[in-house]
Amino acid sequence: MSLVSFQSSLSENVDLMVAPGIDGFVSTWMQLGPVRAPAGIRRGQEGIAGWDPVGIGGLERLPLEGERIHGDRWKIVAASRAATRLKGSRPGVAYLATSIYTERARDLVLATGNSGGLEVWLNGTMLMRRDTRGRAVADIEKVGLKLTVGNNLLVLRTWKSGKKGSWTVFARLLDHRYRRPRGVRLVYPGAARGFQGVLKKAAVLSVDREVDLDSGSLTLRYWLDFPGGCPVGRPLSGKLSTLGPNGLRPRDIEIQMSEDGLAFDLLGSGRYEGGKCPHTVRLEFGGTVLERKIGVNLGHVGLLAEAHADLRGAKAHGNLPRTSLESVEWRVDHLKKLIEAGDGDFRYIGREAKLTANMASVLARGKDPYANMRAGIQRRGYRSSVDGKLHHYAMYVPPGWREKGNRKFGLVVTLHGLNSYPMKSLTSLFGVPLADGESKEQRVRNPGKVGPGPMFAVAPEGFGNSGYKAFGERDVVEVIDRVVERYRIDPDRVYITGASMGGTGAASIPLHFPDRFAAIAPLCGYHSLKEYASLRRVDLQPWEEFLAEFRSNARWSRNGRHLPLYVVHGTRDGLRHSKSLVEAFRLRGFRVIFETPTAGHNVWDQTYADRRIFDHFAKYRRSTHPRKVTVHTSRLRYRKNHWLEIDDVSDYAGWSMVDGVWNKENRVVLTTQNVTALVLGRDPKLAANGTPTITIDGEKVEPGGASDGVWRFHRAGDLWRSGRAKVREGLRKRPGLAGPMFDAYYEPLVFVYGTANPDETALSRMVVEKIRAQRSGTTVDWPVKADVEITEADIASHSLVLVGTVRGNGVLGRIADRLPVRVEGGAITVKGERYEGDAVAASFIYPNPLNTDRYVVVHTGVTPGAVFYAANLPELLPDYLVYDGTDWARTGGLALVDRKVLAGGFFDRNWK
Repeated sequence: MSLVSFQSSLSENVDLMVAPGIDGFVSTWMQLGPVRAPAGIRRGQEGIAGWDPVGIGGLERLPLEGERIHGDRWKIVAASRAATRLKGSRPGVAYLATSIYTERARDLVLATGNSGGLEVWLNGTMLMRRDTRGRAVADIEKVGLKLTVGNNLLVLRTWKSGKKGSWTVFARLLDHRYRRPRGVRLVYPGAARGFQGVLKKAAVLSVDREVDLDSGSLTLRYWLDFPGGCPVGRPLSGKLSTLGPNGLRPRDIEIQMSEDGLAFDLLGSGRYEGGKCPHTVRLEFGGTVLERKIGVNLGHVGLLAEAHADLRGAKAHGNLPRTSLESVEWRVDHLKKLIEAGDGDFRYIGREAKLTANMASVLARGKDPYANMRAGIQRRGYRSSVDGKLHHYAMYVPPGWREKGNRKFGLVVTLHGLNSYPMKSLTSLFGVPLADGESKEQRVRNPGKVGPGPMFAVAPEGFGNSGYKAFGERDVVEVIDRVVERYRIDPDRVYITGASMGGTGAASIPLHFPDRFAAIAPLCGYHSLKEYASLRRVDLQPWEEFLAEFRSNARWSRNGRHLPLYVVHGTRDGLRHSKSLVEAFRLRGFRVIFETPTAGHNVWDQTYADRRIFDHFAKYRRSTHPRKVTVHTSRLRYRKNHWLEIDDVSDYAGWSMVDGVWNKENRVVLTTQNVTALVLGRDPKLAANGTPTITIDGEKVEPGGASDGVWRFHRAGDLWRSGRAKVREGLRKRPGLAGPMFDAYYEPLVFVYGTANPDETALSRMVVEKIRAQRSGTTVDWPVKADVEITEADIASHSLVLVGTVRGNGVLGRIADRLPVRVEGGAITVKGERYEGDAVAASFIYPNPLNTDRYVVVHTGVTPGAVFYAANLPELLPDYLVYDGTDWARTGGLALVDRKVLAGGFFDRNWK
């Protein structure tokens, strides 16, 4: 096939030609199936995975549209998204085929992701076979495609073994620099008549909305995109118009249906301020009509601009509560984002914009709009120290609150579940379940009124689906601190509860900070990773065993002596998930109430009904001067409980513990495990009769001075001594700088992609975005920068996540010779061992040689292609890991199940 035929008009050409989408994705295919698998095949030894009714290896050409096989026919399919969705309620096999045309022999990369089984065939040769489990995600696997001149037959055979639902396939064509390949076409012989249908299904009309709060203006831009590939042919004439006030009259435009015209084509734009703007943009071309709602009320933009200006003036007063300024700032930011997203809920946006403008006006006059605001739920916000961005929380202020009063109030912290929200969690706490047909999203915007409560209540966002780990936990702690900073909260009456994911967090956070809470009520949570289906009866790496224990609340139960536990878990919801924590508490004789109603997962509606949880918590006060205290930890970020604190340990890859008893005779007896330095606080009540007699591990130790309110001790050989140990020179692990890799995610981060090698810039940026996203549904928003953009201020204030090769990432190249994992000579070397291979990659954490008070987390490889697999790492990662991603049969998840690693483990206490 000649290039001339590609440039000819479609009326003269019987072939349909498609260029890959702007990001290289392909969702236009010749599809067969899903073909339902016979019962005998499903029960066979290989099952559906081995069933190939088409005989894919014998295909010599792309089937024509309409050709039939097994009662089904090949047909052209297209989608206006990057993925191809296959519908089938029965186990079966489907085929996605295309012919890739190129005028020269070349190598491409096919990046895939699939929620079922997948085979990749090129010109009759199978290049990859995977039986993937879990949710489909783009760019999980990559396959090298060696294309010959002319047409190359690419077939994806995909299968689903289960009966439920559809399944999804992602396919992305990339060049050697991991960018959209130029000069290739997807050809569908004899299918030109399908041009109009593909055009209609594949085209997306987009509206870009930009709000300028300084001028109160709105800029609209209209784009045409083909995310999964665009039909190629002669230019098409069209008409663009906008409907509504100040609309754009229909005007003729020409759309270039060629590779050069596919770069997210800008169709038109307009700027509006004051008055009104259009409500719809309309594009007519190629027999297709596309419309998109603009979804903006300019009056709302004006209100936010007023609030923005008033906030600038308010900050000059210098005497307004930080919590109030941040809350109104968040409201402006939140509503601006909704407007720019084209949210059509004008009632909500208008109501909230008007309230926000009023609040900002009050602030500008030097007054606090939240003063004496009580007896209801408030939308609040704060600026997180983790990502520097504004995030929200919901708060209830009790009717008894008076700004100038003296009364202190209790505080209940409630944590939402997976894919839920603070406002939903807070209203549930007050015994208001979702009504029939009411969604969580509707509840968030229209929470209604709740009955009176005797305490403050706050629902943090926890950065969405973070699981309340690391950055999610930091969010909860910072929100609590904001509430305590602004209101008279009794520190002895702070309680925490939550359901599902929130129930897990409602146990993990107080067990990490046991002296901050008076009682806890985790509902239907998950307290042992070993009980997770993905880890049951699975052989784990040694470091995975240790990290799984760190993530298991039951393992932290020793810290719960003074945390009365109230657990509710339905009998039809896997009781073992809560039993692990309950039994650990009972084993130690701690206080437990365990209710097991005949119910499924939702036990929160009945537990929180009639606001009973407030009555439950009201019975408890924090133990302020306990005589028995335990600190049990595997991470020195969590090292304190009342008057005991661990200051250093000998093995940072093990659990540490101090058991302490301060008896009535003013004797302190301490028993330690894996502890080399500790701190004993001078409790004013327990030490009222003077300095206590102190025994550590059976050895009497004379305490030194306690000028700073504490006594310090350290181990010298086999003996305990008073005072601090001598600080040794060089790197040492310490609290907040001890690894493993996930430890960096408690901190402010900058994600850094490399630009020094053009062959890997696009790849490292792609991997950065995947790593940065963390779990689906998280809202943390760490900044991303190119290596050349990193400043000394970034290095001083942030830990860095570096992605790329030593040659490709300039920051990594700058420090490579000072890191314990080396990439040189076609191999990765760590701890004296050398691992060779083009696909060998490494990920590790280490103190940044440019600022040893901060981390670097490095994802690198022998070649740029090896860096690709860093996007697919599991969560339970040690200090360092060396691996070959081509050997991995799974991606993501918690542990390295079915994935071979070359080396991994923890650095010693000196980072060696």
